[in-house]
Amino acid sequence: MNVTTTSPRFEPWYGAYLLVGAVVSGFFPILLPLRVAQVGDASHIGLVMAALSLGQLSAPLWGYLADTFQAHRWLFAFGLTLLALGLTSFSLLTNPYLLSGLALLLGLGVAAVTTVANLYVVERFPKDTWSTKLGAMQSVYGIGQVGGLVVAGVLSLAHLGLAFGVAAVVAALGLCFIPLLPNITTAKQVALPPRTHEPLYASLGHFRLADLVRAFRHLGTTHLGIKPSPFARFLLVWLLANAGATFVFALYPLLMQKVYGVSPSVSAWVYAGGVALSLGLYGGVGRLIQQRGPLTGLRRGLVVRSLAFAGMVAVGLMTTNLKLWLAPTLFVVTVLAWAFLSVSGSTLAGASSLPEGEAIGLYNAVNALAGVLASLAAGWAAHLVGFQSLPGLAAGLLVTSLCLSFSLQRSNHAN
Repeated sequence: MNVTTTSPRFEPWYGAYLLVGAVVSGFFPILLPLRVAQVGDASHIGLVMAALSLGQLSAPLWGYLADTFQAHRWLFAFGLTLLALGLTSFSLLTNPYLLSGLALLLGLGVAAVTTVANLYVVERFPKDTWSTKLGAMQSVYGIGQVGGLVVAGVLSLAHLGLAFGVAAVVAALGLCFIPLLPNITTAKQVALPPRTHEPLYASLGHFRLADLVRAFRHLGTTHLGIKPSPFARFLLVWLLANAGATFVFALYPLLMQKVYGVSPSVSAWVYAGGVALSLGLYGGVGRLIQQRGPLTGLRRGLVVRSLAFAGMVAVGLMTTNLKLWLAPTLFVVTVLAWAFLSVSGSTLAGASSLPEGEAIGLYNAVNALAGVLASLAAGWAAHLVGFQSLPGLAAGLLVTSLCLSFSLQRSNHAN
């Protein structure tokens, strides 16, 4: 290992990850839906947000390339470059389908940067220090997200073209941190595929397909049908939970504007406030989960989000100005609930009997898959039925997820 456990909790290169948080979780949720709404309808917004999630399904490939070719720095820089170039182009195109292609490239960039950032922790530090190191890195990311949401709210009042330009500059500034990235020279090596006459893309495709088949085999199958393992049931619970939230989050600024009369700028600031408040919850949530178990934390998060989304349905039926502050308040509650869900979900995934890399890979893939499927469905639901249908659909999926969570092992492990 290149770094000892006595290294500082916060490292200089975290500055790049702060900027990534500002762009990916700050600018994206506000600017992308607003821009697509200028040139298309709600179904197009869903298509673009689905393409963004689809690109993030490439995370296992970036991890493989980083480990195999020791190309961590190059891949991190490549991801930031994709983000900067994609954002620069996003405000210039007017075809929703071309914007979907750009969103796919943005998703690839997100996957490359976030995957390598996590590898810089798990490949350089002992396992018993991962939670502290990853927690510090995610805290920095969260601070960046808050800043990005605040700036996005301000710039959305001015001009979206300017907002995208600023977002592109922020992503490009991340490249200034490339020299500060750790140099992994003695990290664990991944065996290269045997040399054959096949082109590189063919051997890479075979390697990933074999990994995927082996990983899903662990989920449990029989010759007569499918018999899902506890971990497969957990992934289903997690898929439905994330899909439900995506129905609201994918079209968030337009939902708040069209159903509750809250402007996109105020929506961005509300989102920022919720994220800022949630940063103070993680310590207490971690202690609760350590005492009561991750399933307890998971179910509490699902209950809170279900009730909050159901509350948003009721508020949407109101005809008074109370909805102007009740809807944002309930949305903040859904953001706070993520502290329970994220810590519990990661813990349950880590407790799987699968190899850690495969378990976390499937866990992250399910996150992205939920984004793809639910973004498409949310766009069509808003287009055909109306934006007011989204909180109800979200609540329904979360309640279903909560009910299925009781099929998981009482030992609080997803084996």
